[in-house]
Amino acid sequence: MIGPAWLSESARDVTALGSNLVLGLFIVAVGGFLALDGKRRAALLLLVTFGGGLGLVGLAKSLTARARPDLVPQAAAVFTTSLPSSHATLSAALVLVCTAVASQGAAPAPRAAAISAAVVVVGLIGVSRIYLGLHWPSDVLAGWALGTAWGWACWTVIPR
Repeated sequence: MIGPAWLSESARDVTALGSNLVLGLFIVAVGGFLALDGKRRAALLLLVTFGGGLGLVGLAKSLTARARPDLVPQAAAVFTTSLPSSHATLSAALVLVCTAVASQGAAPAPRAAAISAAVVVVGLIGVSRIYLGLHWPSDVLAGWALGTAWGWACWTVIPR
């Protein structure tokens, strides 16, 4: 790894935010809260966004079967092919949809701040995948594009 040891450790921490386990636990917690609060459509939106995103990533990975980078030693265990990045795809879809749900009805300035923070988090997750040698930059870009498109589709279709 390039840089100090704390940077590599921080990158592993950030990349974990986009893992299936962490995002799945997040969806269970937030979706459960929304369902208990009577917001079943919002809970369904999160569940469909996550489940459908997993399916889309799996399909895309099986179609492309792209090998992961081997330029540097990978700093974490990986079990699937490279394109698209699951972390980038699912974090883009879920973080952006969750932010849209949470900021619905908010004034423009707080809503813009929340969406900006979500974009930064999603960006850091994707960059961490490249830094750790787990993905090519194009894998992350494809993941962000797929996740954003999927999140937008879920956001616009499910509530109606």
